[in-house]
Amino acid sequence: MRQYIISFPANQDLQAIIDYFATTSVEAGEKFISKFEIWCQKLRTFPMIGKRYDSLRVGLRGVVIDEYIFFTK
Repeated sequence: MRQYIISFPANQDLQAIIDYFATTSVEAGEKFISKFEIWCQKLRTFPMIGKRYDSLRVGLRGVVIDEYIFFTK
């Protein structure tokens, strides 16, 4: 299985999302984190899954979790 690394800017964005859920709905935040962790495991096993975003950068892929897009490379 491959290793994945969450970049510093992505980690900041993730923290902002978590902070948002902390003020609006902890339950929704917990569900979001669970989905995020599941996708991270899927990406470790199948790194080429996700929609292609070549219009932004060649080879860029992303997965949608709720209304957020998480990009992988």
